[in-house]
Amino acid sequence: MLAHQLAEGWFPTTPADQALVHQQLEKLLSTPHFSSSRRYPSFLRFVVNNALSGQTDLLKERILGIEIFGRDADYDTATGPIVRVTAAEIRKRIEQYYQEAGHDAEIRISLRSGSYVPQFFHPGKTDGQVAEQTNHPTAHAITDAQEVVTVEHPHVHAGKGFLSLRTVLLAIIVIGLAALSVLAWRALHPPVIKTFWAPFIAGEFLVDAVRMDEISRVAPKGWDRKNIEVILETQVIQGRSGPPRIAAAYVW
Repeated sequence: MLAHQLAEGWFPTTPADQALVHQQLEKLLSTPHFSSSRRYPSFLRFVVNNALSGQTDLLKERILGIEIFGRDADYDTATGPIVRVTAAEIRKRIEQYYQEAGHDAEIRISLRSGSYVPQFFHPGKTDGQVAEQTNHPTAHAITDAQEVVTVEHPHVHAGKGFLSLRTVLLAIIVIGLAALSVLAWRALHPPVIKTFWAPFIAGEFLVDAVRMDEISRVAPKGWDRKNIEVILETQVIQGRSGPPRIAAAYVW
């Protein structure tokens, strides 16, 4: 069906037009998309029939759960998403049907996300005969805030105090990137003392017995069994450092 035709809503107000919608509904439900299920045809018939009769006030999640699925009047729609799950599956199957070849010239029945009120589109109507469905008194969309949430697992409900898996993974990725940025910056901007003394620290203080002997003279007794911090000093002339000298040593 053409995009401009789908953009123009049509509401069947005459008995003849409503009969055409019922005929299209039964044709749709007789296809393999719906014929193998009892739940989906019952749901779609209920919402179409009530929309055509002007009873859109019945097309709300709680009422649908009671009337179609036999739920108690006080059932919790938050933990019982059967209406939302069923509506989402019906939308998918309707789209699959109309995407098949040979259905462009047919009346289109649509159940848009966020509403349980069906919409109708007639490709054969002229611009003068097409009326915006939203202007019809029986075609007000009933938006359910919970409907816009895609329910992947019907039996799992995330409470208000929990973060979604996507949010947690995104936070981990952001933290990881921040940590890598810090490490990269430090690698490119080493501390001044490390720049000056890296050769001495690695070459002289770790393997040179003379340097280790110097440390032992300034360090307290028993330093070799504790943590030690060695303070070095030197003179820097015109950006070049002289040989290091041990100024102090601290252990803990």
